[in-house]
Amino acid sequence: MSMLAAMCGAVSRQMLPRRPVRAACLATLLPPWALGLVCALAICVHPPTVQAQRVGPQLVHLAADDETLTKLAVLYYGDALFAAVLANANALTQGVDTRLAAGQRLLIPHVSEMRLDSASSFPRVAQGLLGESYRQFVLRELNESVQSPRLSPGTVLNVPPVLQHTLRMGETLEAVASRYGLAAEAGAQLLRRYNASVREKPRQGTVIDVPLLEIRLTAAARRKLDALGHWACRRPTRSDAQSGERLIELESLLRASRFSDALVLAARLIGELEPQGAPVSSYHLLLGQALVALGNEPAARLAFDAALAETPSARLDPTLTSPKIIEVFAAAQAERARLR
Repeated sequence: MSMLAAMCGAVSRQMLPRRPVRAACLATLLPPWALGLVCALAICVHPPTVQAQRVGPQLVHLAADDETLTKLAVLYYGDALFAAVLANANALTQGVDTRLAAGQRLLIPHVSEMRLDSASSFPRVAQGLLGESYRQFVLRELNESVQSPRLSPGTVLNVPPVLQHTLRMGETLEAVASRYGLAAEAGAQLLRRYNASVREKPRQGTVIDVPLLEIRLTAAARRKLDALGHWACRRPTRSDAQSGERLIELESLLRASRFSDALVLAARLIGELEPQGAPVSSYHLLLGQALVALGNEPAARLAFDAALAETPSARLDPTLTSPKIIEVFAAAQAERARLR
C-alpha cells in the first residue's frame, strides 16, 4: 500500500460516516486542510516528469600520448582556463598539465540540445532536467528565441552541462566561479541564484552545482561534433555507435602521428560505410591528411576531392592542421573549382 493510499484510508476512517462512500465523493467529504494535505502528498509521490531526447551525440575525446587537460581545453574551448571543467567532468585529480594516458577516453562537456517529446513549460523542464523549477532562469537565458510560456512537443532547448563541486576549507563561491572559467563576481552571483537552498556563506563540504552557461566549443570542435552528429540523426544502432567511436579513434591516430594505422582504418571505414549510403566526407578528409603525412600527395588530393564532392563546404582548420596538408587540400579545392 502506498503512502498516499494509507493517508486516504486513515482520513476516511476518522472523518467519513460508517457507510459505503463512492470514491468520487472523497473531495466533497474531506475538510479543506485534509484535502490540501492529500494533494500535496500526491505531488510529492508523483513529481512532474519531462520526456525529452538529446539531439546529437555526446562529445568524447580519445587522448594521445602527449596531451594534457590544458591542451584539450584550448582545443575544444579555446581557453586553458576550462581545463578544470574537463578534470571535474571526468573525475580526474591529476594536475591539468599532467600527460594523459594514450587511449584514455574523456567526456567533453558542452551545451546540448534536448527535444521535448510532449508539451511542457520552462519550470517543468527545469524541474525534470536541472532538479529545481526555479532554475528555469538558466533555460530562459540560453533559449531567448523561445518566447511562449507553453512549450509544444518537438521544441528543441539548449541545456547547459552542470558540474558538482565540493567546497574546500576557506573556499568562496568567487573562487569556485574562477576555477571553472567564470568571472568571479558575476559567477558567484550565478552560483548563489542556482543554489538557492545553500546558505550565504556555505561551509566546507557543501556541494555546489555549477551550470556552465558560458562554455562554448571552438569551430574545430563544433565541426567534429557535426561530423559525429550523423549517428544521432536516426534511431541509433550498435553499428552506428561503433562507427562514431571509430571516427574518434581515427583522429586520435593522426594526432599520435600513427599515419599508417590511420590510413588502414580510414580506408576500411570508407569501404564499410559507402555501400550503406552513409556520409563519409569526414573519413575522406582524415584519409587525405594521413596520405599527405606519408608523402602520397596525389592520393591525398583524390581523398580530399572525394570529401568535397560529398560536402562542398568541407574545410580544414588551419590552426590545427599543418601548412603542408592545407596546401594539398587547397589544391584539391582549386582543381574541383576549375573542372566545374
